[in-house]
Amino acid sequence: MMQVVDEFARAAGAAPEKAPSVLAIRPYIEQTFGAWRIVGGLSELAAALYERCGKRGVGFRFDAEVTAIAEGSVTLAGGERLTADVVVAAVDAHVLARLTGGKANSTADYSPSILSVRMESRDTADRAYETVLFGQGGEPTIRVRVAPERPNEWIAATDVTRDETSLDTEGVRVAVARRMGIAADLLRVRDAFTPTDREALTGTPGGSLNGPAINSLSSAILRSPTVQPIKGLLHIGPSARPGPGIAFAALSSWNAAEVLKPTRL
Repeated sequence: MMQVVDEFARAAGAAPEKAPSVLAIRPYIEQTFGAWRIVGGLSELAAALYERCGKRGVGFRFDAEVTAIAEGSVTLAGGERLTADVVVAAVDAHVLARLTGGKANSTADYSPSILSVRMESRDTADRAYETVLFGQGGEPTIRVRVAPERPNEWIAATDVTRDETSLDTEGVRVAVARRMGIAADLLRVRDAFTPTDREALTGTPGGSLNGPAINSLSSAILRSPTVQPIKGLLHIGPSARPGPGIAFAALSSWNAAEVLKPTRL
């Protein structure tokens, strides 16, 4: 159990022996009430939200890079200026500071990034949805997910830090096979999503998954607030309160929805 708690701390960017006790909430909830998953993967959640928003009359603009946010407006990369009564920004606090002309906290520590490797498996054994492979002698932990609806597709993920123990794509494949006791040639890498990919897509420093590190009580509590100093700007996501992870990110979205309640149609 302590290994599980330690992994939650490391993913948040804290040393387990110095991590604030608030980080124990997530593993406690998981161990007490169980975990849940989205059948078909997170893309199904995105599809469901898109469908729901469409029914509510929401329009979408894809591949529209935002370069600036001001009170009542959003400016796109091509120079187009969109007016808006409310802007909800689901970006990292560092990115939000750049978009609003604010000052980012350049000294803030960030949580690790993550390397995700999708592999095709010819292993015929029944596998649990999630298997946590703890490393020995300083080796990084790897989480392997095998959805029952796609038993031949394995998703392996491991934290990527600045030390020399981080694995590359091939290292993940070999380590998964070794730790699960199967021949390495039964696994074939199909594609990978690296920290560099994540940073390029989100702008988050180092491709961090969980945003600013939670390595003290103040860094856990004093995250970016929902209501920002710029009128009409709301902040949600891993960098915002109450924190990272799907559950907490959903709570930050709920906070924003509660702020907007008087203006609902």
